[in-house]
Amino acid sequence: MESKLLKSAILRMNNTWRPYPTLFYFPGIRSQSFWKKEDFKSVKILEDNYKIIKEEFQQADLRDVKLENDYKLTGQEHSLHEGSWEWYSYISKGNKMKKFNESFPKTFEILESMDDLVTDIPFAYSFFSKLNCSSSIAPHYGPCNVRLRIHLGLDIPEGCYLKVAEQQRNWEEGKCLVFDDTYLHEVKNENKEKKRVILLLDIWHPDIKLEEREAIIKMFGGAYEKGWLKK
Repeated sequence: MESKLLKSAILRMNNTWRPYPTLFYFPGIRSQSFWKKEDFKSVKILEDNYKIIKEEFQQADLRDVKLENDYKLTGQEHSLHEGSWEWYSYISKGNKMKKFNESFPKTFEILESMDDLVTDIPFAYSFFSKLNCSSSIAPHYGPCNVRLRIHLGLDIPEGCYLKVAEQQRNWEEGKCLVFDDTYLHEVKNENKEKKRVILLLDIWHPDIKLEEREAIIKMFGGAYEKGWLKK
């Protein structure tokens, strides 16, 4: 039943794919599935430092580091993936994970240097994503359009891809993809032996002004205070 409802939610008009934020919609901003990465200074920061980030992840992965909140997912995350999908979180539901800095101090500094990283709203995430061999994440829509999502490729074997709306892209090591996850999107690692590793993070949509960001954060802060949302 769930898959039928998901498929029926695909919005098309004259063969054009449409975004479908499931929880929160901000009107009047641009919408497209993939964005030009050259337009974002955070992309340059990530790509310039990818070797540092990759080495730090590999060292932690060898130590089998488990960070707080990684395996306490709620909502649809439980049912989205087939196979093995692991998170190493820095930001989860807008909250910064205190232990991340202990295992990934250099990555922490790099992420903290970005002025468009989304925090303090329940739709904000940043984490190392390890999708093990023969695993997939089913087609789904993101919750809101106030953010864009960046994937930095760290360990990319053959047989891995990201599909957003009608466009399928392959990750490249040391390179970023920038996309709007309110379009239907899915992920697959069809390699039977190797894992796919990326660093995922959410940045503010470039059309949302600083004062609008602050107003959005304040709005959700009020919802937390009234108990309408839980951190």
